[in-house]
Amino acid sequence: MLTRAAVAIAISLVAVVAKAEEGEVEPAGFLPKMTTVTITNRLESQAELTVHCKSKDDDIGVKVLSYNQEFGFHFRANIFFTTRFYCSFEWPDGGGIHWFDIYKQNRDYSVCKDCQWIVKSLSPCRFNDVTKAYDVCYEWNKSKV
Repeated sequence: MLTRAAVAIAISLVAVVAKAEEGEVEPAGFLPKMTTVTITNRLESQAELTVHCKSKDDDIGVKVLSYNQEFGFHFRANIFFTTRFYCSFEWPDGGGIHWFDIYKQNRDYSVCKDCQWIVKSLSPCRFNDVTKAYDVCYEWNKSKV
């Protein structure tokens, strides 16, 4: 049976989590930080880029980006370090759909709270806070996620 103190602690914890989820407070170290992912179309052909991002639990939806246009989304990563958002990318004459894990908690959590990406035909590249350039580039996923 829960004591009054345990109930009070549980209610306080729920209130803090709710305020943190609303962006009102940053939790005192017990929840992962809020993360923003921004994707910008930098296709060399300046073609429109169709992007569809989702995770196991959330579907961000389909976005069509003109050249140099961006869109972003934010979320709070989970405490198990398993948060992953993956996106499909498609553009005219791009050879089909390209897939990429735009956010992998074990790869990105310690290096970006605001994860900024540009998408080029050869690869997606993340902004590097140290060099101040989009020079952290990855290959497209080998297959559909």
